[in-house]
Amino acid sequence: MCGIAGLILPQGTSPNPILADNTLIVLHPRGPDAQNYLIQENTLWCHTLLSIIQPQQGIQQPLRDPSGRYLLVFNGEILNYTDLKSSLNQTWIPNHSDTSVLLAGLIHEGINFLPKIRGFFALGFYDFISQELILARDYVGIKPLYYYHLNNSLGFASEPGALFTLGLEKRININNLSWYISLGYLPGGIHEWDQVNEVPVSGWIKYTPNQNIQSGIFHPEIPNVHNTSFKDHLITALNRNTIADTPGGILLSGGTDSTLLACAASKHFKSPLNAFSVGFPSFPTIDESERIKSLAHKLSMPLYLWYADKNSLADLALHWLDTTDELLADPAVILISGLCKHAHEQGIKWLWSGEGADEIWGGYQRYKAWKWVQNIPFKIPSLLNYNSTGVREFKGENNIRKLFRLLQLLQLPLSQRYSALVSTPEMNWCKPTLPPIHWNPWMPESSQLIDVLSADIRLQLPAQLLRKCDRASMSQGVEIRVPYLDEDWIAWAYTQPEKLRFGKPLLKKEIQTYLPDWKAGAKRGLDTPLSLLFQSQKFQERWNYYLNSPSASEWIIPSVLKKLKKNALGNFGEMHWKIICFLAWIEKNKNN
Repeated sequence: MCGIAGLILPQGTSPNPILADNTLIVLHPRGPDAQNYLIQENTLWCHTLLSIIQPQQGIQQPLRDPSGRYLLVFNGEILNYTDLKSSLNQTWIPNHSDTSVLLAGLIHEGINFLPKIRGFFALGFYDFISQELILARDYVGIKPLYYYHLNNSLGFASEPGALFTLGLEKRININNLSWYISLGYLPGGIHEWDQVNEVPVSGWIKYTPNQNIQSGIFHPEIPNVHNTSFKDHLITALNRNTIADTPGGILLSGGTDSTLLACAASKHFKSPLNAFSVGFPSFPTIDESERIKSLAHKLSMPLYLWYADKNSLADLALHWLDTTDELLADPAVILISGLCKHAHEQGIKWLWSGEGADEIWGGYQRYKAWKWVQNIPFKIPSLLNYNSTGVREFKGENNIRKLFRLLQLLQLPLSQRYSALVSTPEMNWCKPTLPPIHWNPWMPESSQLIDVLSADIRLQLPAQLLRKCDRASMSQGVEIRVPYLDEDWIAWAYTQPEKLRFGKPLLKKEIQTYLPDWKAGAKRGLDTPLSLLFQSQKFQERWNYYLNSPSASEWIIPSVLKKLKKNALGNFGEMHWKIICFLAWIEKNKNN
């Protein structure tokens, strides 16, 4: 796991080494173990290393082949690299390097090698003779990769902030901010910044100076999955995601997804994984610490429990506000950052996460809402104009919010229901008139639940959930792995009928083979008690600073801003967090 960046300038121009120094500073949290760069001819290549496979004598990047013609910078893990190596039959490939296998495969097969890969990656591959650059990204978008093409130059990097150190001018794209106002994030391919592009999920681009950029999509080579079982794919995915030479762990929330991972690991692996979780003694309605301790004890799994308080949460939240260069308002970044920080302090470099299980196996409550609404043949008139601040740590609030969300959905035509379902149902707080959102690329292909799951996999999974995991974990020098997003397992899931893709029945049944008395609890995930943040004086000070900034007056409706200053909209919740993330980002970049 690493941070990568590259720059190709017009022929006859040599990159300034200062660009490399500044870029490595931006990418350093992604790779705290080593940093390196190479300038050759009109190109610059940067790499920061988080060493997980062969940490003592790993392959240094940027990596060249023996001839010196080809170069690779790569972020991620190729989990089937030993199998791929045997098929390539190249003696110069070190026995223990997924990076070398990837380079050899790209040399011999180019983009045709990508469908053979199992794992997660973002890469830049360059041929110094043809001057052709290939950028590519993994099948579900676990690893990000951004680029710009301007004035016969091309730069790419793991984070947008590194593009600006490579020479791209910062300019906010105001027209795209509508997406953040509605979703709390921007979908893939839509950015806060002018000239910033993103390599598509499961996609590649080819760039040669003085030629147009080519792009395409690849599909994994999937073996016959019809004669395999859920457990077969579970064990295969977990075995792949334990390939490492450093100790690993699991983010254990106590929910169905992480519980199954923990059960299977404790049964099938010789060395137990370390479990990391968080407790909130002052918020018993969301505190899962006793349930998690009981689970870890039954599985003989070492547990590191972090009891978060207002000051530790505030430190993490303020760090996020100060450092992120993307608009992303998922409050789970706070807890993921904290848990990864805790794991890093224990010498853990990689963690399993249950991300992706909800989209693949129909776990969200909104899927129940979709099915329920689709079966009602008439509309129910609006009863109230209900505005929720999204606070989940108080009993009753969540049920009330769900009820009114359903009533709102019933008033809408079918064509608008999906966009309403995934958008935040909070009050309109943004003052400027922004362009309308065009939902067509993201809409389900039909009203069937399977198509809603597929739409979420295209829209929410890479742009919000996986991006959140990547940015939060890499800021602490930890790699998050997502076994539920194994390519072969996803393909098998798509062969299953809807009744097995909705509500996670296969996952729950499998857990009970390990823990017969296990019962699923209320779905919580990593709920962040945002009102606890506001009890911290330093967070209150920052909140007040932003509310009294010129940006607040420019962007927030006056009546809403007045209520926010008086704290008249209820306890600090998801709407407030979305606003403070927005104001922090605007304040940092308002002159651009």
